[in-house]
This record gives sequence, structure tokens and C-alpha cells, in this order.
Amino acid sequence: MPGAADHKNGNRDDDGTPPSLVSALIEADLARVFRFLCGYAARAKLRRLERELHLKSQAMASHAANATTNVPEAWGAFATDAYEIMEVLSEGETEQVDALRREILAVTRDVGAAKADGPITCNDLCQLLKDMSLPLSKVEVEHMIWEVDEDMDGCVSMDEFKTMFSRCVQDHHGVEPTQLYHLVQFLIYDQDFNFKLT
Repeated sequence: MPGAADHKNGNRDDDGTPPSLVSALIEADLARVFRFLCGYAARAKLRRLERELHLKSQAMASHAANATTNVPEAWGAFATDAYEIMEVLSEGETEQVDALRREILAVTRDVGAAKADGPITCNDLCQLLKDMSLPLSKVEVEHMIWEVDEDMDGCVSMDEFKTMFSRCVQDHHGVEPTQLYHLVQFLIYDQDFNFKLT
């Protein structure tokens, strides 16, 4: 009596290899995590600069609202001079804000120009680990990348990313390097990328 075991392909693909352990769901999660990691350092810098601009803008608005109360009464006759000095000082703040806006614009262009399928760089992983309160040295992060970097370009491509994940899933003897794998596993379960699991 023919059974499933007698089927010529059984549980194998047409080329005779076992089906991939990376399911479509995991594949989608890997793509989501990979896109998150690509350009992470530039996006983190952009967030930091935007926060700084927001704080400076608030401080300038607060300063402008309190401009009349900032001059001490003791200055009395020199109040006009004090206002002029304060205007000159606020011009310096305006220049700082303008420089910050220019830097934000440049970083925004860099983030926009980065390919969604571009590689994960050492800077991306260093910044991510720092934001996760797991700061590794640059040498340690470079080693983590080197373990999975098959074309030796110092970055992790999407193909290398998927290969690393598949190898670690299939590794039953503990010989595959797993530093990046464990980070990816954490990020797969961290759906909001807030670096906390509930």
C-alpha cells in the first residue's frame, strides 16, 4: 500500500534538498529587521539632531517671551544697551539653530539616499547596541560582522543576513557564530523596536 513515504519527493523540494527552515513568516520578519538595521546610525543621528533643534527652538521662544524681564532693574539707564546685547546673543543662537537645520537637512538627504536593501554597516550595529544599552567596542562589532560577512566587504547584505539566520537555525552542534543571530532573534520578537519584550 503506497504511503506518504513512498512519494518520490517526500518532504523534499524538487531539487532534493529539505524545505527551507525559514518560513514565509520568518522571511517577512527578517526583512522587517533588516530594513530597521539598514541606515540605523543615520536615522538615530537625525532623531538626535531633531530633538536638539526642538529644545533650542523652545529655549529661544521662552527667551523671546521673557525678553522684557531679563534686564535687571539695577541696569536702569542702560536697559537699551542690555537689549542690544541680548539681541546680539540671540543672533548667535539663531546661527546655531540655522546650522543645526542645515545639518538636519544633510542627514535627511543621507537617510533618503540610503537604499532600503543596502547593507548593514558597523556604524549601524554600534549605534543600535548603544541605544539598547549594550555598547560593544567597534572591534567587537566588526568581529560580529566578520563572522557572517561572506564577501568580506565589512557589511552584512540581505543574502548574508538570511544565510546567517538559516545556518544558525539548522546548527545542531553549536559551531555557527551566533552573536548577530541572537540580536536578530530579539528584534524579531521586539515588534515595536523599543528594545523591550513584554
